[in-house]
Amino acid sequence: MKGLEIIRVQTTTGDESKVEGMLRALLKGVRKSSEWPDLQNTALYGHASIPGSFIVQLTWEDKVPEAQGSQLALRLLEMVKTLVLADHSVWIQREQNKDMGQDGGWEKPKGMRLSKPNNKS
Repeated sequence: MKGLEIIRVQTTTGDESKVEGMLRALLKGVRKSSEWPDLQNTALYGHASIPGSFIVQLTWEDKVPEAQGSQLALRLLEMVKTLVLADHSVWIQREQNKDMGQDGGWEKPKGMRLSKPNNKS
């Protein structure tokens, strides 16, 4: 079973680059550490249209974080909350369908075309 933690971060205008650099450095340190052997993946996302809005994603393999979150997420949250608005949520994979692939995601079959929805009324 997999676990997913999301730390949502919002900074003020003008501090976006500084906060993004800080988040990148924190995640680089996490990836170099051997303290979190069940940590499968980390990722940093920036919102498509809201400057200064980021998500830090932690994916866990075989070890589901407790309801309040992993020690890692709580440490990261404590660090960033001193500078920005931040919140945290824990998600647990409920199902993994064979058609969904190894990571629980869906892959488009070869040759299948995805078309835009028809908005004609």
